[in-house]
Amino acid sequence: MIRREPYADQEADFADEDLAPTLDDVGRAFASHVLVLNEERTANYRVAAIRAFDEVKERFRGADGELPAPRMDPLFDKISRIVDELESSPEALRAACTALLAG
Repeated sequence: MIRREPYADQEADFADEDLAPTLDDVGRAFASHVLVLNEERTANYRVAAIRAFDEVKERFRGADGELPAPRMDPLFDKISRIVDELESSPEALRAACTALLAG
């Protein structure tokens, strides 16, 4: 498996962060990143979150190249829920991120 930074598109934003060595770390890093984007609510926060998700989901691909099926990986389900909430209210997005961070 190739070891990749969770947010390669965010060149300098998180340059001082270590690579997330486990999938749990990747999930927490993603949720934390989206929480910051949600608070800032810049014009392109959704695009930035989707780009981050594109990087994150590559870490979840199996040996066959496929992503986990729904309900097969609870962590990936929580990450996917965050992406689903991008179009909802700031409160709903915050709740989805907090649910992942809470465990």
